[in-house]
Amino acid sequence: MYNSMDNQNVGFTNFQEFSESLVTGTIYAEQDGVYFRDDDERGFGLGVYYNLKGTFLSYGLTYITDDNWLNGYSRSEKIIIINSNIYSREVAVAGNYMQFANGDIYRIIRVDDNGTNIRIYLNSSEKLSYAKNGSLNDAVFFDTNHTRMPVSRITAYKSQYGLQGKIFRHLARYMDENQVIENLHLLCCIATATILTLIVFLASLKYNKIFAGCFFVTFWLSPWIVNFAKNLYWVEFTWFIPMAVGLFCAWKINQKKYRVISYILTLIAVTGKCLCGYEYISSIMMGLIAFLLTDFILALRQRNKKQSVLLLKTMVMIGSFALIGFTVALCIHAQLRGEGNIVEGIKNIFEEDVLRRTYGTNLNDFDAVYWESLNASVWEVYCKYFRFPTQIVTGINGNLFPLICILPLCIFGYEFKKGEMNTELLTMYVVFFLTSVSWFLLAKSHSYIHTSINYVLWYFGYVQICIYSIVHEITKIYRNL
Repeated sequence: MYNSMDNQNVGFTNFQEFSESLVTGTIYAEQDGVYFRDDDERGFGLGVYYNLKGTFLSYGLTYITDDNWLNGYSRSEKIIIINSNIYSREVAVAGNYMQFANGDIYRIIRVDDNGTNIRIYLNSSEKLSYAKNGSLNDAVFFDTNHTRMPVSRITAYKSQYGLQGKIFRHLARYMDENQVIENLHLLCCIATATILTLIVFLASLKYNKIFAGCFFVTFWLSPWIVNFAKNLYWVEFTWFIPMAVGLFCAWKINQKKYRVISYILTLIAVTGKCLCGYEYISSIMMGLIAFLLTDFILALRQRNKKQSVLLLKTMVMIGSFALIGFTVALCIHAQLRGEGNIVEGIKNIFEEDVLRRTYGTNLNDFDAVYWESLNASVWEVYCKYFRFPTQIVTGINGNLFPLICILPLCIFGYEFKKGEMNTELLTMYVVFFLTSVSWFLLAKSHSYIHTSINYVLWYFGYVQICIYSIVHEITKIYRNL
C-alpha cells in the first residue's frame, strides 16, 4: 500500500494515474448520477470523465489560480474560467444559467472559448469570488428552459471490456465517498499480496525454501511490482493468478482431480484477466505453463515417457482452457464493439487495437505518433528493456541488470564444463526468459512506446530465476568449503 522503496512516495502516488482514472472516472460519474449517454457506449466498464476542471486524467486537476484568477474566479471582473472540454462546451452556452454553491443564479451572457479554457461572462451586478460564491465544484448549470443539466460527462473507453470498472463501481456504492479510492487501493494490495504469497508458498512446496525465498524477495522489493500493486486499472493480481494455477498443477500433476481443478481455475482466471484488459497476455499465458513446460523438458531428457505424455496432455488441456477463456472474453468484448455483431466487433478490435499495438500494416491507417514504434525492429525494442531505469530490487542498481542476466549463463557454462549441469535450472532460465520477452516480441509497438510500464515483465519469473541461479551457486560453494 505504501512504497518503502520510494522515500518521497512521489512516483508511487502518481504511478499510472491516467490508466486508473478510467476506473475512478466511472465511480465519480456514478456519484454524480451520470452514465454513458450513447447506446454504443452502454455495457463498457471504463470511461473518461469530464467536468469543469477538465478531462480527468490525473488526481491533480484544479481551477486556475494566478495573478488574474483565484480558483477559477476573476480577481477583477465578473468572469469565471473553466477548462474547455466536451462537457464544459455543452453546458457553458450563452443563454444558459449558472447556479453557485451559495444559491446565486446568473445568466450566461457571453462565452469565449480558446480551445484550452472557457471564459464565462455572467449578468451579475457585482464581482464574483470564491469566498462569496463557493467552489466551482458545487456549481450547477440550467438550460434556457431552466432544466437542470448534468454536472459531468463520461465517455466509454472501448479498447477494453472493463470488468474491473464494473466491479469497483459496484463496491464503491457501499463505501464512504471520501474514502472509496483508498479502500479500493487497499483491496487491490491485499489481493496482490495474497496471490504472490500463494506463489511463494507453492514454490516452497514444489522446489525448496531458497527458491521460494528468491521469489518472495523479488516480489517484495521490486519497485515495479509494488508500484502496480494498488492500481485499479491494471489489477496486478490478475496477472499472477494463472502462474499460481500453473504452479499448483505442476505440483499436483499426478492427481487427476487437481488437474481438473486447475483447468477450471485457468478458464476463470484467463477470462477474468482478459475482461480487465489484454495487456501482457502472452507473458501471462506463458507464466501459466512455465513450470509445466520445465518439467516436460526434464521428463524428455530423462526419457520418462509416461511422465512426458502426462505433462504434454496437461499442457495441451490447460492451454486449451486458457485459449477458451481468451475467446470468451474476446467475444463478450466484441459484442459491445460491434454493437451486437461479434464478427464485426472482432474485426474492429483487430484493426483499431491489435495492429496498433503489434506490427500494423499501412502506416497511413494510424496516427503519426505510432509510426516510429511500428517501424522499430524487434531488436530495438529488446535493447530498450536491457537498460533498466530503476533499481532491479532494492539495493541492486539497474545498471547491473545485464550482469544479473549473464552471470547465470556463466554458471551454467562452468557447470557444463565440469559435467555438473543443473538442467532444471537452465531450462527454467530459458523458459522464464521467453515468458518475459514474449510480450516485447508480440506487442512490439506497445513495448516500444510504453517503457514507463513494461519493465514489470521481467518479473514474470525471469529476475527471480536469475537471482536464484546466483544464490544457488553461492550456496553450493559455501557448502563445499
